[in-house]
Amino acid sequence: VNYFAPLFFTKGFADRRVNVGRGASIVAIASIGGIVAEKGQIAYAGTKAGLAASFKSIARELVGQGIRVNCVSPGMVDTPMTAMSNEEYLVQARASYPLGFAEVVDVANMVVFLLSTQSKWISGQNYIMDCATY
Repeated sequence: VNYFAPLFFTKGFADRRVNVGRGASIVAIASIGGIVAEKGQIAYAGTKAGLAASFKSIARELVGQGIRVNCVSPGMVDTPMTAMSNEEYLVQARASYPLGFAEVVDVANMVVFLLSTQSKWISGQNYIMDCATY
């Protein structure tokens, strides 16, 4: 799901019979976990790192059609799933984030920017949204 779903979606979107071409944009959500891997996260880290790398390649393939392709790699985001994490882990993680965990809207704002015409000259990038001090 982490890797193949965005790839297949992108393949369908890139089909010339479907997309509008110039000005079109695709943004995948990768993760800081693909860059700063943690113990016990082998599959997750691998899929997210692979997604970011694949999207850089896809960006080069689709630029000729006028389609921009980027990734966003957020660190810890305050969500109900995050809240279900082990309390000890959360205390440790929060100590590593001097600006606090991101909110969902923080990631959404970056995605909206990358989908908008304000980013018309940006493609093939992986934006790391993380303030952790690791």
